[in-house]
Amino acid sequence: MLEYYNGVLFLTTNRVMILDEVVKSRVLLHLRYNQLDKRQTIEIFKHNITRLRRIELQRRDPANRLFICENEIIEFARTHFDETAKSGVGRWNGRQIQNAFLIAASLAHLDSDDNPTLERDHFETVAQTIKLYDSFRTTNLGQDDSGYSSYTPTAQNEREDYTGAPVRGEAWYSDSI
Repeated sequence: MLEYYNGVLFLTTNRVMILDEVVKSRVLLHLRYNQLDKRQTIEIFKHNITRLRRIELQRRDPANRLFICENEIIEFARTHFDETAKSGVGRWNGRQIQNAFLIAASLAHLDSDDNPTLERDHFETVAQTIKLYDSFRTTNLGQDDSGYSSYTPTAQNEREDYTGAPVRGEAWYSDSI
């Protein structure tokens, strides 16, 4: 029923290489967003810090408000970006950064009943957990999730008649999924 929708609809995906041709034909404008650079990553961290501070101010009991160690967290953002920029694997997008803030803030509240503090260690825990999960996926699927989303030119998809449809036997395809 997508063709009958009367309005503006934003659809997003990280798995652009497996979009069905029928879906692609009904989308009027396709936009590609590159991975975040270091400056953008740090800006998104700062934005989430500001957002979290506003949320914490709504708590009735000031003793339950989260103290945010901004400098530590920004330093984590820089270090995490540098460590993941080498391989491109594990680099967070805006949504993943926001999710990391939600998890890290929850961990900080869980760690302390009074005067909770959001620190770098909470983000290190989130990053380590995500890394373990990504490692599990790589071990079991033969690659990480980035292989499902990125466009890598090959002789096959550079042909004029190539539709982008999945081909049985390609590296990302598995009968075990």
